[in-house]
Amino acid sequence: MTLLYRALEFGKLQFLLDEDQYVFWIDKDLALDDESINWWLEEGSHLDRQKVISTVIQNPSDKFFKKSAEFNSIHGGRFNPSKSFGGIYAANSPFVSALEVLFHHFDSTQKLIKPISKKMSAVQAAFNKRLHEMLSVNIIAFELSVDDDLDFFALNEEKDSLQGLCSSLGFDRYFTDSFDRNFIFGNDYEISRIIGCHLHSRDSVGLTVPSARVDFDAQDSLQLRNYFIPEKSLNTLDLRLTERYVEYFFTFSIEPCDDGSYDIRLVVNNNPTSTFEFNLEPMSNKKQDPRKQIISYEHSTTVETRNNLREVHLQRFFRKSQR
Repeated sequence: MTLLYRALEFGKLQFLLDEDQYVFWIDKDLALDDESINWWLEEGSHLDRQKVISTVIQNPSDKFFKKSAEFNSIHGGRFNPSKSFGGIYAANSPFVSALEVLFHHFDSTQKLIKPISKKMSAVQAAFNKRLHEMLSVNIIAFELSVDDDLDFFALNEEKDSLQGLCSSLGFDRYFTDSFDRNFIFGNDYEISRIIGCHLHSRDSVGLTVPSARVDFDAQDSLQLRNYFIPEKSLNTLDLRLTERYVEYFFTFSIEPCDDGSYDIRLVVNNNPTSTFEFNLEPMSNKKQDPRKQIISYEHSTTVETRNNLREVHLQRFFRKSQR
């Protein structure tokens, strides 16, 4: 039996509740005195959070997976286009699974805040309220079990195998000296979605792939991998939620440090003694790229054009002791 982890931001759990179960959620919202935070981030909400999590786990497992795949089919992901087939994104590590969710939460938050960041004082004056400099998010990594003998396609295990797959899909023009495993990790998801659609036509039940948010060497040595299971496989797989989960509380800065990175603090399972600090790399910048986060892959042709590069913008989590 293989154990995987499907991470979800706590706020998303409301969509996995039945109508009568959702009444509890509404009651908690209405009883909240502090409108600046969500009820599940309030001190003393531990038992109420456990109640919601236990309800999700005790509901039929197929509801959890089918609802997740249905939601994913609308918005898409790295290996499936939006408004197409859905799937389950998971990982064989609860922490890596949670980091994927954390990054997307951070990214969407930055897109909202960036337009007003230069006028923060004026915005705070207009609302007569000081905005938080640190934001918090609660992420739950649900443990699920799947059979050991399933045929998952191992994607991007090393450069040569990735190059072979990309060649079969017609990307040979990019095979210059700069070609590497980062090639499929463009933030626009274009090439990874082409690969996902290609693999969807094969007999494998899904794919395993390194995370774009963690150093390759660390993942390879620890055998950490993300999993993508397309919805076509859900009816044939014996996917089940176990009764175990890990609860992560992340707090992150909305303003960068002097070196451009972002501070992140983590508390695991509401235990103050299980506290860790790490960072997220700066948002990539073409004018200044000291960490070499922008990789350019040339599309080799004899046609002269100014726009002949495919760029991958990397942004990974790290501990400052590693830099």
